Amino acid sequence: MKLEMLNNKVLVSIKQKQTKTKAGIILPEEKNERIVMCKVEAVPVNIDVPITKGDFIYVDKYKLTECEIDGKRFIVDADDILAVVDMA
Repeated sequence: MKLEMLNNKVLVSIKQKQTKTKAGIILPEEKNERIVMCKVEAVPVNIDVPITKGDFIYVDKYKLTECEIDGKRFIVDADDILAVVDMA
């Protein structure tokens, strides 16, 4: 399926935190965490923010709009992106 985003909207998926250490210790989830790291899945052609598909960004989880496309995905306005993560 080909998906084209419109009006400065970005399709993202939340990057899940590791909940189990290498030693097998299970870590509790942080329920109070407001800022989440997301992976960019689709961007519109003419976007003002310098991001591309595959980038990681930080957003406020309360600004995400949930949608169901091949699993759980979210739509966020490009103006609500807090930071772009440089994974290099």
